[in-house]
Amino acid sequence: MDADDKGALRIGTVDSYLIYCLTGGKVHATDHTNASRTLLYNIKSNTWDKELMDLFLVKPRMLPKLLSSNDHYGNTEEDIVGINIPIVGVTGDKRINSDKGIMTFVAWSMAYQVADLVELMETELGEKLEVLNVDGGPTANSILMQLQAYLLKTTLQTGANSELSCLGAVYLGGLKLGFWSSLKELKALKEKSMVYEPNDHNVDTKKLMSEWHKAINSVLV
Repeated sequence: MDADDKGALRIGTVDSYLIYCLTGGKVHATDHTNASRTLLYNIKSNTWDKELMDLFLVKPRMLPKLLSSNDHYGNTEEDIVGINIPIVGVTGDKRINSDKGIMTFVAWSMAYQVADLVELMETELGEKLEVLNVDGGPTANSILMQLQAYLLKTTLQTGANSELSCLGAVYLGGLKLGFWSSLKELKALKEKSMVYEPNDHNVDTKKLMSEWHKAINSVLV
């Protein structure tokens, strides 16, 4: 008899596995941001998708419980980490592992994709984006950030802390535990930022975007 026959089989995300281990198997849960990357989550109903579960032969009891990012997920077991610590602030993030050449291509393609997306948003809204606040690991690349400002013809503003996904998880946990009392208190912690202006008129952004679209069209079937 295998684990599935016993009803003991569980599947989930990295965070649900860590939570399960840290709580001594008492909690099998994840948040909606991580669940949305499993191909089993319905982003409209914010629940596990029955049709997709049936397609992949996944039973509901196998999946982790869905909680909000700022929920209390339980406490760490004292015999595992030596102390009871509340588990709060669970959010998803993304990472890319590759060599430098591919990383450069991926980074540059991000700038062009964002430019396409922002242009579409501006068209739909009928308004020009004046300032774009950006975060994440790529913001440490000043050349990429300047290229993004050129392509958007918009001011870019980055925070002193590039990994805001991690910082956001800390803020969520701190609010849940009462370390900070309100969002207003968090806003007062705002750090200095780096600003990139699209002020080099020698950059032919129309030509750059045209070449980008040609490259994309060449690989589309």
